[in-house]
Amino acid sequence: MLKLKWISLCYLLCAAAFADPPLRIAAQEGVSPKFIFLSNPLTGQCPDILRAIEKIDPSIRFDLDIRPTPMARVEYGLFTGGLDAACALLETTKRSEGALRLATPLYFVQEKLLARSDDKVRVKSFNELAALGALVATPSGAAYVQRLKANGIAVDDSSGDSLVNLKKVLSKRVRFFYISELSGLYAIKANHFEGQLQLLPDVLHQEAMYFWLSKKVPPAMVVKVENALKQLQNNGELQRIFRSYQDDF
Repeated sequence: MLKLKWISLCYLLCAAAFADPPLRIAAQEGVSPKFIFLSNPLTGQCPDILRAIEKIDPSIRFDLDIRPTPMARVEYGLFTGGLDAACALLETTKRSEGALRLATPLYFVQEKLLARSDDKVRVKSFNELAALGALVATPSGAAYVQRLKANGIAVDDSSGDSLVNLKKVLSKRVRFFYISELSGLYAIKANHFEGQLQLLPDVLHQEAMYFWLSKKVPPAMVVKVENALKQLQNNGELQRIFRSYQDDF
């Protein structure tokens, strides 16, 4: 019996020694409901996606740093190998050159303008926005920044904190806050600005959000995560996760 226990212990120790290390990932600041910091434990679309991946393939594990992390630091960690993964980022040239974008879209976002409720303006395109000459806030490090600037729009991307950017709109330091529809709705509700702030109805851009891995992640693990995401897409779980937060509004 003692010998059997010893063999079992050795087996467990060997299995642990050869197990894949957890993938390090950081929670991005200012992007609720992607990461929701008001709850404990941390919730949101991305924590749900990470758990779903681990459930599909238990050999994949994530080590999530729950501290709010600026986008620039997330990108730097991904490019240098300080982080192994990033959840739900838009595609940019910089990211495609520095990291691996997995093929399966997590979900699609519609990008809109957030304005004061007493602002009766309608903006249907980037050209109309540029013609207004208005200053537009965006989250610091967001992929939106270069797109807006390329269309001749003045951008304030000095903060990654949604509450700070909402207050800029309220105080008229900027006229608009450019944000995804779901994040904008969440920010208004979470900060109790209903009646003071609104999302304008027109969609200015729509794009897919992707899962990213560092180029230092072993190829076998890249394949595992990609396969897990494909299964989650095929069984409808990715869409269910997205809708579970969309339904709150």
